[in-house]
Amino acid sequence: MAFLIRLKGLGSQSLWLDEVMTVQDAMHPFVQIHRQILASPPIFHYVVRLFYLFFGKDDFWLRFPAAVFGTLTIPIFYMGLKHFAGLRTAVWGALLLALSPIHIAYSQELRMYSLGALEVLAAIFYFERALESNAARHWAGVVAANLLGLYTHNWILFFTLSQVIGYALIGIQKRSRRPIGWLAFLMIGLFYLPWIPWLHAQAQRPVFSHLFRPSFSDFRDTFSALLSLNLSVGDCTLLTVPWVRVAYSTLGLVGMTAGLWVPGRGRDVLNRMFLLGCVLPLLMAFVTSLFIKPIYMPSRYPVMALPCFLIPLVRCVAMNDNRILRRLGCAMGLMWIIGWSMTLGLYYGQFAKGGWKFAAHWIAIHAYAGDGIWPAPLGFSDIALRYYLPGEIVPLTDPLSGRSKHLFIPYFNLGDSESSMPLGPRMSRKWSIADKYRWGGISVLLLNSKAVASNQGSLGPARTRARGVRGPAIGR
Repeated sequence: MAFLIRLKGLGSQSLWLDEVMTVQDAMHPFVQIHRQILASPPIFHYVVRLFYLFFGKDDFWLRFPAAVFGTLTIPIFYMGLKHFAGLRTAVWGALLLALSPIHIAYSQELRMYSLGALEVLAAIFYFERALESNAARHWAGVVAANLLGLYTHNWILFFTLSQVIGYALIGIQKRSRRPIGWLAFLMIGLFYLPWIPWLHAQAQRPVFSHLFRPSFSDFRDTFSALLSLNLSVGDCTLLTVPWVRVAYSTLGLVGMTAGLWVPGRGRDVLNRMFLLGCVLPLLMAFVTSLFIKPIYMPSRYPVMALPCFLIPLVRCVAMNDNRILRRLGCAMGLMWIIGWSMTLGLYYGQFAKGGWKFAAHWIAIHAYAGDGIWPAPLGFSDIALRYYLPGEIVPLTDPLSGRSKHLFIPYFNLGDSESSMPLGPRMSRKWSIADKYRWGGISVLLLNSKAVASNQGSLGPARTRARGVRGPAIGR
């Protein structure tokens, strides 16, 4: 069921800027990919490269690995909870993670976040098993999961450091020395050393120049995002109504607090998983953003901590000490299922990551060979539009310099009301608005050259057609 949910509409949504850049990086040969990526390690891009070689620029198949990684996280979550807390907790945990809207949304994102969440959960799970048994195979799992994570996303470094800190504190508390654990972390460090120069080079790039020093309100936004009370995916954000957001935030806070304190099997272990797999890494990322370099994105990167974040809430829902607590837990679980189901209905029915695919389709239908497009109002996001555009449409740096008969100007919608792109007196003397398009936060103006307007009253039949564009037919 979880896999089918994550496959629904997988290829219908348009790729947005970050996804398009992932594909463009994956178009390079394997030995060059790590040099092309702006701000992350290459493992996920290697996977995308394989699917690109087999399926080409097909949105569904390029997103398919993310859906697989998101689905695999659920049985691992189930097995970890079952081992440490029992069957009831495991069933509730798997159900809530399977229906979590933010986990579903990022399992449909052509980015590495679903893989990162899988690797973080596996690393924390193996870490706890290693503390329990001190077996070499479990420490080998810690090494493998952490290394895969470190070569998937740079934020995984915070999760690895949290395990090192936790292991040191446990050793001090119990006055025990387990050299095999320190050997495992030493191996992680040695195998991670080759990436350090590339990490330093990526840190010097202005990739995060749009971010600011975080404030404590970012923790509130992270809390709301991980509870799926706001979904910031692609170029758009899906927000629940204010009173629902307040009610479910309160419910989540009460439930997580109760889950941390309620007695039961595996409480100490699960609380430590929550601390090392969620709280401590996010706190380190926050401090790094505050004092070194802004890298904290409250509703995007923290999704890799989602399984560990849900642990206290799952413990509260799965309370089984007596009949009253069991009924209260079931009622709370049903409230989350109902609320998340309504959010998923909005996500699948109304949400659009971006309108690039459909805007390009509309432009291609209306374009003549040699027509121009002025993408400057989009900034860097014009990369996403050009990904879908046919090659016959000429990008212009100056809209007044082109000799095309028609000019397309794409831009972002401003608010809920349609707003016309201000042409200015110089442009209005040369161009007139012939048509416009709006979808998924993107608008496109179609301008006629006034020099040919008298000779051509209408645009006539299309001479070019969109290639590689899938989705519903779009009328004018």
